[in-house]
Amino acid sequence: MRSVFLYVVEGGLWIALSIFLYSLCIYIVRRKSKKGRGSVADDCNNTRMIQEMYQGFMRMEERIDTLETILMERDKVYTGRS
Repeated sequence: MRSVFLYVVEGGLWIALSIFLYSLCIYIVRRKSKKGRGSVADDCNNTRMIQEMYQGFMRMEERIDTLETILMERDKVYTGRS
């Protein structure tokens, strides 16, 4: 059985990956918007897309935290730790 430490490390890696992907998306959107200034509608669409991605990453982080908690509690039950 994997230790709780490995689950926490794995969760941390998922969070780091999501932050990296979020940053990469922001970089791409900014780079694209600098090349050709679009309309206000394009800016609104880009802003909405970034906000949706951010909210999605926050939900993913909450799910990872929940899964880590479940796994740690399950590990306590199986190993008899308190």
